[in-house]
Parts: sequence; C-alpha cells; structure tokens
Amino acid sequence: MKKGFTLIELLVVVLIIGILAAIALPQYKKAVIKSRLATIKPLLASIKTAEEEYYLANGQYTDDLSRLSINVSCTTVIEDVFRCDNYFVIDPMVGTEANIRAHYCPDYLTNWNKCNGDKDDFYYTVWFDQSAHPGEHICTGLSELGQKICAGMQ
Repeated sequence: MKKGFTLIELLVVVLIIGILAAIALPQYKKAVIKSRLATIKPLLASIKTAEEEYYLANGQYTDDLSRLSINVSCTTVIEDVFRCDNYFVIDPMVGTEANIRAHYCPDYLTNWNKCNGDKDDFYYTVWFDQSAHPGEHICTGLSELGQKICAGMQ
C-alpha cells in the first residue's frame, strides 16, 4: 500500500484554505483600518484641546496648525490640509464649521485626485466646543468599507 495523499485530497485542502482566506481577509483589512483610526484619534483629540485653548485666548479657532500650542508633525498638502501619517489627511475647520476632520484614503500618497471629498473611504470628524455639535465625534462612511468601519463604531 502506498503512503501519501491523493490529488483529490490535496485539492480539497487547498479549496478549504481558499474559503477560509476569502472569509478572513476582509475582516483582517477592516481590523487594520480600525487600528489606524485608533492611532489618529489621540492626535485629533490633542488638536481639539489646543484649538480650545487658542479659542479662549483669541476668541476664534484657527485652521493653521502651526499657531497651536502643540507640536504636530504634519506636512501641508494644499493650503490648510495636512498629511499627518500615511493614511489620513487632516482638514481643520471644514468649511466654516468649528471642527477637525481626518479623511481616510490610502491612495492619497500616489494619487491625490482619488482622495477628494466623496472618494475617501470615510472621514472622522471631531467637533469643537463652540460649534453646531459641541464635543461630538462623528464617523461618516462614504464607501462600502467605510460604512462598515463607521457602523462598527456605533
């Protein structure tokens, strides 16, 4: 009697591994994005605190991070939009609203046009105390993946 596996047995094992990978990979990707968001939240909280201090001293918020009393290592992308890590773009004072927003779009390093407005996966907004939504933190999913990330935060 020969020892070893038949071709059918090997194909069944490969098929099972493929099914498990197809189930696990999207969950893994979601977990990675959630961990990236968890790393950016403290930065947004620090910026919010510094903005509140700036507001108390000057009577208004600023969209220039260099005016704040914290050391934020961010790179200017355009005007008042900053890149603070490899996955998020920070946009202080979105429109005329008193908030700071982190846009998640991993493609922005290679193609900025893929990451404008509704092309992001999601954005996370922190509202300042003197705003329409004082102290609120809102996650807005724009893609299917972004909606799943934000739904998991509720």
